[in-house]
Amino acid sequence: MFFFSIFVVLNTAICFPLSTRTNSFDAEGAYKSVLNSTWELFWNEDHQAFNLNDPSCSSNYSAPAVWDVAVAAKAFIDSGDISKSGKVLSELYTYQSSSGWFNALHNQTKSYTDDNAQIVWALLAGYDLTKDDEHLKNAERLVKLLQGQWSTTGGIIWQTGSSYVASISTTEAALAAVRLYKYNQDASLLQFAQQCLNWMEQNMVDPSDGFYFDGINSNNGDVDRGKLSYTVGTAISSYAYLYSFTKNETFLNLANRKATEAFATNGSNPFMNAGGGWNNGLKYVHLLFVGIADLIEVGGQSQYKDKLIDQGKLVQEFDRLSQGVYADFEHVSSLSDHYTQFTGKSSGYSFNANNYCNSNTSSPKRSVLNQGSAAQIFYQINRVSS
Repeated sequence: MFFFSIFVVLNTAICFPLSTRTNSFDAEGAYKSVLNSTWELFWNEDHQAFNLNDPSCSSNYSAPAVWDVAVAAKAFIDSGDISKSGKVLSELYTYQSSSGWFNALHNQTKSYTDDNAQIVWALLAGYDLTKDDEHLKNAERLVKLLQGQWSTTGGIIWQTGSSYVASISTTEAALAAVRLYKYNQDASLLQFAQQCLNWMEQNMVDPSDGFYFDGINSNNGDVDRGKLSYTVGTAISSYAYLYSFTKNETFLNLANRKATEAFATNGSNPFMNAGGGWNNGLKYVHLLFVGIADLIEVGGQSQYKDKLIDQGKLVQEFDRLSQGVYADFEHVSSLSDHYTQFTGKSSGYSFNANNYCNSNTSSPKRSVLNQGSAAQIFYQINRVSS
C-alpha cells in the first residue's frame, strides 16, 4: 500500500463501562452485513473488480490499490462463498507481474512487500477454500520473493529496490512464512520468521512502551518513530503461530506481553483513545484484531476474549454509518458527534473535504478498504465467540 508515516497522538485512556455504550451484538450478522453491503456498493460486474470510487461520489470506475483488494478478498474468502471468492481472487491476479510480484496499482511497476505478504494470506485462504494448487504455488513463490528482500542491515525492505526497511513488512513477512509452514512443513520458514521477529525486538522496539517504531532507512540509519497498530497485530499473530508449531514458551510470552500492552488503559498505550478504543484507523486496525484472535485461537490464550469483543462493539457503535457500512468516526462529522455525545470526549475530528462526496458532510465517502477491514474485524469477533 502507499505508505504514510503516522505518528500516533497519545490520549489518556478514560474508559467507560461498555454496558453504558452499546448492547451486545451479533458479530456473525455484522460480518455478513458488511460483506453484503461491500459487494452491493463496490463490486463492478463490467470490470469484474472492486471499484475504488464510492458510487455516491462518482459514476466512473477506478481500480483500487492491491492492498485494498487483498484486505477485501481475505474477508470474502473467509466467508466460504466460493463464487465471490473466485471472482476476487481473479481480480487479485490482475495485479501480478511477470516477476511474480503483485504491483501496487495497475499499469505501474512499484511493488511493496507488505502488500504481497497480505496477498500470501489471501492465496492460502483461497487454497483452503478451493484446493486450487495455483494459489498455493503462488503463495510459495511470493514468500521466496519476500525472503529475498532481507536488507543488508536486517529487516525486510518495504518497496522492492528501495532502502527503507519497514516494521510492517518485516512482521507481515514473518506471518506469511509461518502461515505457509502449515502447508509444506519447511522448517526454514520458521527460522525465517524468527529471524524477522528477533531483528524487530533488537532494533525496532521503543523501550518506553514495548511497541515498534515504523522503520529505518538502511542507508543512513534514520528511524521513523511513528507507530502503527497493525505491526503489533501481525507480530502477535506470528508469535502465536510460532508457539503453536514449536511449543517454545518464549514466543507465547512475547505475544502475551504485546497483547497486554495493546489493551493497557494506564496512559502509556499509544493505540488507545480517550473512549477506550483502539485509535489507529479502521483501515489498519483489523490486523490487531486478527493478532489477538490468533493468540486466543492458535495460542490458547482465552483471557483476551472479552476485551477483544468489547473492541468489536466499539467499532460497531462508533464507526457504523448505516447497516453494513463503516467509516472512521474521526473522519466523519456525524460519527464524531455521536462519539462525543457517548463518551464526553473529543474525537479529534477536523473537516477534510476528501472524506466526503463533493465536500458535502451529509454524504461521507465510503471505501472498499474500510469495508474489508470492518468485515475482517467482525469475522475475528465471531471466530473467538463461536
